[in-house]
Amino acid sequence: MALFMDVMTPAIRHLGDLFAQRKKFIPHLVAAADAMKRGVAILDPLLAASGARKDKGTIVFATVKGDIHDIGKNICVIMLSNFGYNVVDLGKNVPVEDILAAAKQNKAHIIALSALMTTTMTQMKVVVDEVKARALPYKVMVGGAVVTHTFAEEIGADGYGRDVGDIAQVTANVMAMAQGAAR
Repeated sequence: MALFMDVMTPAIRHLGDLFAQRKKFIPHLVAAADAMKRGVAILDPLLAASGARKDKGTIVFATVKGDIHDIGKNICVIMLSNFGYNVVDLGKNVPVEDILAAAKQNKAHIIALSALMTTTMTQMKVVVDEVKARALPYKVMVGGAVVTHTFAEEIGADGYGRDVGDIAQVTANVMAMAQGAAR
């Protein structure tokens, strides 16, 4: 776990900062995500065997309907898995009904939504509204390149991740709310 926390996580955070500064680009993110995935594949059996991995709760993660970009989501899924969460990755371009069905089937605590395009951000609000209208027990957190803290607040999301660097802390906060509400 130390290798992941002390090397891989800061490296991906640094790359994200460089991307935000327009010093690195999508191909760099894709290559980094692939490298991280390969590293995790090596570390995963070691973490499982050591008992260092504990299940912290279940998250259903999806890139919203209409959006076909999932680089950030893929990196977040890897990060959260390695922080001990059971992450169900629904992929990209996922309609609200599929998200809600997966949350129910997997007894999720959190629904995590990603969007890269401004035109698809509205789908996040659709999911949040459905969760509230149906009085479902899930907390919803949102993020993505075009998503802002203000937007997350406006749609009533329970959490907002600025980038992959803060996903673990945001998830821990939202999971605490979810598990507290379940008691």
